[in-house]
Amino acid sequence: MRNFRDRHRHPGGPLAARRAGGAPLPYANGVALTGSAGSYIRTADRAELDFSTDIEVVMRLKVTDWTKTAAQTLVGRYFTATNDRLWRFYVAANTGAVGLSASTDGTSANLRTVVVTPSAAFADNVMGWLRMRLDLTNGSNSVGSVDIADDAGNNIEPSSWTANGTNTGNTISGVHTGTAALEIGAFNNDGAERLAGVVARCIVRSGFDGTVVADFNSELAGPTGYTDAYGNAWAIN
Repeated sequence: MRNFRDRHRHPGGPLAARRAGGAPLPYANGVALTGSAGSYIRTADRAELDFSTDIEVVMRLKVTDWTKTAAQTLVGRYFTATNDRLWRFYVAANTGAVGLSASTDGTSANLRTVVVTPSAAFADNVMGWLRMRLDLTNGSNSVGSVDIADDAGNNIEPSSWTANGTNTGNTISGVHTGTAALEIGAFNNDGAERLAGVVARCIVRSGFDGTVVADFNSELAGPTGYTDAYGNAWAIN
């Protein structure tokens, strides 16, 4: 089913062919995020986005500076003002490591983070695929892992991956169910840790190789966004 959807979402597929009489899509090469306020992608809270299993995110992206002095959010549902922290994946400041966080109850007190240092450092401003996984409980630990795949010039998810780092942390007994929006490139409703780079695709799954709950695909987006196959209305800001 996933391959069928990918074929029909690709610019040469029947779904794309119906857009604007064949006019080129504005984000065929991804959405450029500046790292400044007002430059991010989001979809509002929906019940279907809530889950308490292991978290998998697959992204096609390039980051302008992986070792920027400030942390940069990749994707997450994370709003601090009302203790509505669910989970967040981000680029750690200065190091190029990937942080994988989840809270059991929305508070910072029960937030757990696994920081994965890549085996091979990510190259700045180079498009590629990144798969991030947070195994909430694996024996006495949580486990975070990062895999990579070379870019093929389109948004079709790769079929094979190369491991590029893993680490362990404290076990996490589920993920908070909250109302925070799902944001790409920022958190706190665009209030913090904005990403500078280009995002072409972002797939969020409940469980490893599990159920897709959201799928942003820039090749399908109109000037301000679109609704994905899972009912999420994406806004491009």
